Parts: sequence; structure tokens; C-alpha cells
Amino acid sequence: GNPNLKPEKSEGWEAGIEQSFGDETVTFGATYFDSTLKGEIYTTYPAPTFVATPANRTTLSKQHGVELFASARPIPQLRF
Repeated sequence: GNPNLKPEKSEGWEAGIEQSFGDETVTFGATYFDSTLKGEIYTTYPAPTFVATPANRTTLSKQHGVELFASARPIPQLRF
């Protein structure tokens, strides 16, 4: 462990939409997200032992992107 490890702090937002068709047998959705992490926790492997050690990043970590999904239910007992 790392006794100096601190919790991450984040700020961000997301917005999404979901639409169903055919009596909800087919559903599509999309979500856009944008966030910034301060003190992101990552794993480092310091020499000479190269033992995995968690640490906090000193720089901001920015994430953004789109998540897409589709769902199909051809019969009530089966979902893809």
C-alpha cells in the first residue's frame, strides 16, 4: 500500500438520450461525457523491485467521449 495515497477528486457532466422502437423490442441510446480528475489514482512499478504501487498523478486527467448502446428483445425471454 501507499500511506500517502489520497482520494481522487472529479468534476464532470454527462448528457444522454435513449429511444425505443417496436413496443420496446429495440432500444438505442447514446451518452456524451466530459470529466476532469485531480489526483487520479494509477499504478506505478518503481525500480528496482517493480512491485505494483498505487500513487496519485500530479497532473489533471481529462476524459471525454461517447458511449453507445443497442438492445434487442426478439422474444420476452431473450435480450441481446
